[in-house]
Amino acid sequence: MDQAGLTLNGGGWLALALVNAGLAEQKKRSRFTWFIVSLFIGPLATFLIVVWQRAPVDAIELLHPFSNRRDRWLVLGGFGVVIALVLGVFALIGGNWFTGGSAIAVFALAMWALALYGREAAVARHE
Repeated sequence: MDQAGLTLNGGGWLALALVNAGLAEQKKRSRFTWFIVSLFIGPLATFLIVVWQRAPVDAIELLHPFSNRRDRWLVLGGFGVVIALVLGVFALIGGNWFTGGSAIAVFALAMWALALYGREAAVARHE
């Protein structure tokens, strides 16, 4: 397959994810969450957004990943793990030591963020 075909297909998938983010906002759902979901399941996400009813106003605050400080660490750690895995795959494929070192550094930062999440979760349970 030629490079132009890959670029056009990826651009269409990204455009669909942006449209889904706008549709999700109209249904009072998280734009960011549905953008990320749409990158993976695309047209199925569009179907789900259109079919599901509008979310109650309070539900958005509960589902937002940055609604409280503890959840910020969880989201940051999760993104860090995903980025570290992608960098690790690139390092294995390309044999680039710089990419491998970056993967290890990002993974260490992600584990630190997840440790902070665990510490704040433990403190919240004792309160």
